[in-house]
Amino acid sequence: MLGALARYGLIEAIHTPAHGVPWVTFGVNLSGAFVLGAFSTITPAHAHRTRAFVAVGVLGAYTTFSTLAIETVLLMKAGRVGLGISYLAGTIVIGLACAQVGVWCGRAVSVRGAQ
Repeated sequence: MLGALARYGLIEAIHTPAHGVPWVTFGVNLSGAFVLGAFSTITPAHAHRTRAFVAVGVLGAYTTFSTLAIETVLLMKAGRVGLGISYLAGTIVIGLACAQVGVWCGRAVSVRGAQ
């Protein structure tokens, strides 16, 4: 619920015009990928419940593949096929990069905390 409320708040605060680039969903998914990468690196493997609560519960509700899919289809139906494909591919590729940067940041924080 916490993640869904955060996403809803952002969607309400930042309006996306019809057939415009859905920047809010793009930003939410990328920021969620970054946080997931960092969080899963920082959190000990034995903290199963905490990891599940944050990763699946909070971040799972915050990020949204279904909205990404619908927005892609709507862009393509509006004749913006190139934008739709770029939006989908960009979210996936940049999302993976954000997750990796999150992992690197998590490792950096873990190393500093261990010193």
